[in-house]
Amino acid sequence: MNDLKKKLSRIICEEYQNWFVGLNLPLKCSRGCADCCSVNVKVTATEGELIYDFILANGREQWFAGVLAMPVDNEKIHLTTNGFAKACIDGNDDIPQEIKGRGQCPFLVDKTCAIYEVRPFSCRCFGSTVNCTSGGSAEIPALVLSASTVMMQLLEHVGQREYWGNLRDVLIGLSDLPAYRPVRTLSDQSLEMQARARLLSGQPIPGFLIEDKESSAITDLLGIIFNRTVNGKRVEDILNGC
Repeated sequence: MNDLKKKLSRIICEEYQNWFVGLNLPLKCSRGCADCCSVNVKVTATEGELIYDFILANGREQWFAGVLAMPVDNEKIHLTTNGFAKACIDGNDDIPQEIKGRGQCPFLVDKTCAIYEVRPFSCRCFGSTVNCTSGGSAEIPALVLSASTVMMQLLEHVGQREYWGNLRDVLIGLSDLPAYRPVRTLSDQSLEMQARARLLSGQPIPGFLIEDKESSAITDLLGIIFNRTVNGKRVEDILNGC
């Protein structure tokens, strides 16, 4: 099942990337531009496993374990992406505000992502149309924000009932799986307990939050993803059976 989830996650990221490139946006992001690479990156367990697979395949266990042991001021999360969508659909006005963590992503090395090949979707989907260095704010087109949120909903649906949360917390949470124990060198068990206490569980899609003006473009993207096949089955049929 984990291999299937990894394949589904790759398809979602791949087709979103193809769609995003087709928009031909005048992005200002470039290699070494890392002002927006913060500790507040939300991931699924499947994305975390893909990162572990990459680390083990490249013999970087010691470096990786050191990164996990670094103290990080993580964002306090109350709802998953699908949990937030459900609250909105249900008309719940009492949605708690997230408390943003501070600091740069621990996987930055010389302002470059050290796990770029397997970076989470939250990083893949980001792109600013203005230069946001020196404390400026990024600007992301509304259509891109909506489409990327829908993709995050899909990824969470694929990994429902599994870990969901901040990147470092999810990675620490996965460290006791047999396949990843070579990386499990944290001597302070309280760090593991704290990380797991902050994690949420992925939830199924309750519905998509899409503006009418963005519906056509995002529906087309979803159609492309749903019609892809994995092991002889349509992605839509697999997702409906999750």
